[in-house]
Amino acid sequence: MICDNRRPVVLCLILIALAAASIIMPAAETNPAADPVTAERLKEHCCFLAADALAGRSPGSEGFRIAAEYAVSRFRAAGVKPAAGPPEAPTYLQPVPLVRRTVTEAAQVDVRTSDGILHFPAGHLKLFALEGLVGDGKPLPVVFAGFGIHEPEAGWDDFKGLDVSGRAVLLLMGAPVHDGRPVLPENLHRTYAPMNSVLRKLMSLRGVAAALVLPDAELAAGFNAIPDVPDGPQFGLNDPAPGAFGGTPLGVLSAELGRALFSGQAAPDPATVSAGQIPPGPLAGVTLSITVPVQEEAVDSWNVLGLVEGTDPALKEQVVVVSAHLDHLPPAADGQIFPGANDNASGVAALLEIARVVAAQPPRRSVLFAVLTGEEGGSMGARYFLTRGSVDRTRIVADLNMDMIGRTEDGASADRPQYALDSDRVTPSFTRIIETVNERTVRWPLKYVHPKNLGSSDHYVFDATGIPAVNFYSGRVSDTHKPTDTPDRLDYDKMAHIARLVLAVTLEIANREPLW
Repeated sequence: MICDNRRPVVLCLILIALAAASIIMPAAETNPAADPVTAERLKEHCCFLAADALAGRSPGSEGFRIAAEYAVSRFRAAGVKPAAGPPEAPTYLQPVPLVRRTVTEAAQVDVRTSDGILHFPAGHLKLFALEGLVGDGKPLPVVFAGFGIHEPEAGWDDFKGLDVSGRAVLLLMGAPVHDGRPVLPENLHRTYAPMNSVLRKLMSLRGVAAALVLPDAELAAGFNAIPDVPDGPQFGLNDPAPGAFGGTPLGVLSAELGRALFSGQAAPDPATVSAGQIPPGPLAGVTLSITVPVQEEAVDSWNVLGLVEGTDPALKEQVVVVSAHLDHLPPAADGQIFPGANDNASGVAALLEIARVVAAQPPRRSVLFAVLTGEEGGSMGARYFLTRGSVDRTRIVADLNMDMIGRTEDGASADRPQYALDSDRVTPSFTRIIETVNERTVRWPLKYVHPKNLGSSDHYVFDATGIPAVNFYSGRVSDTHKPTDTPDRLDYDKMAHIARLVLAVTLEIANREPLW
């Protein structure tokens, strides 16, 4: 399927004119039984959202604003109600205050111990995440938090009795393994063992000054190849209020810097910590200072929120969330555009179609459709939605997230498998529901475990608050975050099947009683 590149540009101009004139399109007067989700409809959405004219839909850009207005227009046309703002003046757009941070020089670090001060020049601290970073050289108390895992019900809590507020927190990668066997239950070990599990760990570290990873042997071997600072600006939430799910600055230390923090001794390794030989705790008399210039610029962005109210007088207070992130990447310095067709025009397209169908046949529970901003920078829109949204998160019973559903993973089999990740994290019942619904509907080959646990997305934020969540994800492909992630490479037939599956699971959860 080939996109007509002229049509998205014309639609962009129409939407710009509508927005500038503050024209509001009326909701549909009637809502007949909706047509089914089709590959053709999904293609239409993706060709618009991933058009060059939108320049990658980076938060704060004109392209993102146009994409958000497009989602609003689709919600309105389907009769999906606005779900943001106060009840007396509802709107589809939830403002999400962001800040764009840029670091142009590598960080320098000073370590103070009872033996004196050690200065580490550029190259010993590799910065990954800048949100919340204050590089003013202020001395920070240091604590060692083991693997950084908070799972008390499974008998492992690295934060028990540990004060991490305002401190630099040292973490190990991975999960504990003792005598060759995982210490945690299988599903938790799968969650924390991969390298990208640090994203989940950071959710237990609210209020810390910085999260600093102690390198294992593999990370230490490739340490010098890691860039000193992120390539280009990063976004963060510009909301310092308590409970805002603030982000955590993240970096990786050199082995030499790690030894200095432990008074010249080798930093703790996974084996000794797994065996309980080195418990978490503060590093007495040790402080760490990070000096790095950080430029900041306020940026306006939005979540697009639509609601289909439930029909059951009692159950409609419970909410099923269907989510997908709208943002992608800004153009490169040389002007190259990253269209983000699979990542994540595909997920948004499916969400818009699911919303259209659900609006025509409202279930017993309410369904909230969340087109989110800031996922690429750390799920900022999802975090803001859960702390500043018009729906109390205690009312949310499940989140079905779609992120990159339009391709098949490189090297995968010809049956074009799809991943449904983390559905068993909060309750195994979620996985069973997905399996049952898949069997009676699209019968698509689903996998529930990714070899590298890839697919980190906005569902992590819901999961971290105890809300059952799943991420539908087609696997990583070589075009991810590249100019070649274009609409013509999407498998629209597969997308239609996955969208129908997510639709069916949404309706099942929104109608079943008891829920789990």
